[in-house]
Amino acid sequence: MAKGPNRFVPSGKLKALELQEGSGIGLSNLAAARLRFNEVTLTTELSENGGAYVPLSSSAGSPFTNVQSYGAIGDGTTDDTVAIQNAVNAYPSGGTILFPCVSAYYKISDSIIIGSNGLKFVGVGSVLPRIHQSSLVDNAFENGANHVSNISFENLWLTGQGPGGGNGIVLTSDQTYGSHHSFRGLKIGGSGAYLGFETGIILEHCMAPSINECQLWQNNHGVKLVGASNGANVIGSEFAANVQTGLYLMSAVLGGTDFPVVGANVIGNIFQSNSYASVRLARCNGNVVFGCYFEAGGAYLGIGASAYDVIVDDESGGISPIHYGNALLLNSFRGSNATTPPYLGAAHVVNGPGNIVDRNICTSNSNIVIEATANRTEINRNTMYGSSAIADSGTGTVHGGCSTVGAARPTLNLSVGDMHILTTLAPPKPVWVASLGPTVWIDSSGTVVP
Repeated sequence: MAKGPNRFVPSGKLKALELQEGSGIGLSNLAAARLRFNEVTLTTELSENGGAYVPLSSSAGSPFTNVQSYGAIGDGTTDDTVAIQNAVNAYPSGGTILFPCVSAYYKISDSIIIGSNGLKFVGVGSVLPRIHQSSLVDNAFENGANHVSNISFENLWLTGQGPGGGNGIVLTSDQTYGSHHSFRGLKIGGSGAYLGFETGIILEHCMAPSINECQLWQNNHGVKLVGASNGANVIGSEFAANVQTGLYLMSAVLGGTDFPVVGANVIGNIFQSNSYASVRLARCNGNVVFGCYFEAGGAYLGIGASAYDVIVDDESGGISPIHYGNALLLNSFRGSNATTPPYLGAAHVVNGPGNIVDRNICTSNSNIVIEATANRTEINRNTMYGSSAIADSGTGTVHGGCSTVGAARPTLNLSVGDMHILTTLAPPKPVWVASLGPTVWIDSSGTVVP
């Protein structure tokens, strides 16, 4: 077999394929063979990258490139910043930047600047390729002063200098641009020595982003959605051991207007031991936290219990408090919240009108707390176990159909429907402003308490 490229003659459909000598394909390395097509040639290329399909090079106009084609080594010692930036710069109209898995990691020492729309950063191989930011102050990836849309990160692992360092991925916009960024299968930070960043992902005024099947560990904040980052989907991800918050939604001022985060869907995520709050909604409205699991866990990963699982509150710096119509639905809250004032706990509504806490399960001292500055909060059909309490000091709170097992009696403004509450507390009952339907107090033996 003679050396040379493998050739075929296209004529609407493939008629013949001649494999010539020297093509280098053998049974022992067939799993690692790389085949790249263009209009006239079929070229065989080989690479050791865990058996995944990775083109080693790309011709002009190709929609993808491999960072190793631009000199990235990935040995954990060589600085790959320039090589990766050159790969990004080679695609001013969008394309896919591939990171083959390596034995160590890709080391960067400066921010990789994203300057064009439609760029995808994709890890390939049998394990997640890791990119490590060695700088104490720089972000790993950012768009700088560029307005970009449709940026995607998939199947990569980012590590950095931990809280107080730079950020992982920062994408900002003026709301006119910046939309539809996506993150899937992305790991930021980790356990033990694998630290994250000050904030893992920051999206500011970026419309309709999606964060799916990601892990965010050991950052100061896991994810921040800021300003008009509306219509976000955060689904099936894990937020653990972040020093301040797992997921932080907050308004931001743009052109003299305070823009809240609106319409985020936070669905089916796991939150564990994020020290201040797992989810914080600060001056936001119309967001839904649905079907998530929250566990403070005490000393999980060596981090203490969360002060709050979900908190709806104001934050200094905004023009006006705008946090209403947020809904916490069908979540499971488990434990290690305070059982004495100020009742830090599962769902904590500090202020704002018309927020909803509905059909959640609270166990092991996970409390629903409504502060005096909150008004017209709805608390419906929640189940409270193991000394979990409803502590309500708000105005115009509406309660309906809650079941409290072994918990303290809530102070209620308005009860709508039946209330079946197991309590070991002695009479008298708290004073009810109004009751639209029977309210029944029973002790642990099933005896009605007068």
